[in-house]
Order: sequence, then structure tokens, then C-alpha cells
Amino acid sequence: MAMIKYTDITPELIAKDFPAVYASIVASAAQGSPAVTAESLKASHPDVVAQIMEEGKAQADVNGAIEQERVRIASINALARPGVESIIAEALADANMSANDVKIKLFDADQDKRSTALSQHKDNGEKLGKQLEQLSNPEGADGQPQEKKDAAHGSIMKKLTGGKQ
Repeated sequence: MAMIKYTDITPELIAKDFPAVYASIVASAAQGSPAVTAESLKASHPDVVAQIMEEGKAQADVNGAIEQERVRIASINALARPGVESIIAEALADANMSANDVKIKLFDADQDKRSTALSQHKDNGEKLGKQLEQLSNPEGADGQPQEKKDAAHGSIMKKLTGGKQ
């Protein structure tokens, strides 16, 4: 008989070469081993059961966090519109920013645009008012020749009518 290495010993080898030993092992395993249940594990290994429970809770927390992040991203993407791409991208990158925070930023951005547009309209109105005042002066009262006033009048009328005369 050849020498057997420890790594060569398998259940199949024992069953083939040592049938009596194999039968004895199987019989003792069937008789003496109690069924493993959750209650028996809790009684015999409470620390292992506690560790498994904590790992399960942690995994449940991870799954809940993943779902919350999906909802956050979807609600932020729902606020997207042309012109606010940078605010949306910033919000998606910052995990602490909620959809309500994005709404506030979008509101502030809209207010800034309105304020800028109002200021520009006011400036344009003042310029047009001065130009109209110049046109309403009689010839020679402001020292400008009539031809120059006519050219300025045409230019102002184009601005007022959107380029149409």
C-alpha cells in the first residue's frame, strides 16, 4: 500500500479504502449531532448570533440609504431646466444638498436674473428717454443740424420698433 498524504484524504477516499471507518463516522454523525436551529445557536453562541444580527441591520441601513439617495437624485433632476445646469450638477455632487435646497438656489438665481434684467431695462429706458428729448427739441435749439437729428431719429425708431420702420 502506498503512503497517503494528509491532503489526499477525502470522504470519497475513506469510503473507498476504509468502508468500516466510513460507516462508523456516518452512524455517529447521524446519532449524536443535534439539529442546528436559531434557538440552539442563540443558546450556544449568543455572540455569533449578535454579530450576524448587526451585520444584517447594517446591510438594511445601506439598502435604505441607497434608496434615499435614488429619491434625492430623482427629485433634484426633476428641477432641471435650461440655464441651471451648474446648480443641478453642484447639487447632485453634494450628498448633503436636498431638493428643497436646490429650489432655494434656483429661486435666488431667478431673482438675480430678474434684478439684472430690471436694471438693464431701466438703463435702456433712461437712454431712450434722453434720446427722445433730444429729438423733440426744435431745430437749432440744441445746436445740432437737422440732418444729424434725422439720423439719430431713425436710429432711435429702429430700437423702439425692434429694427422695423
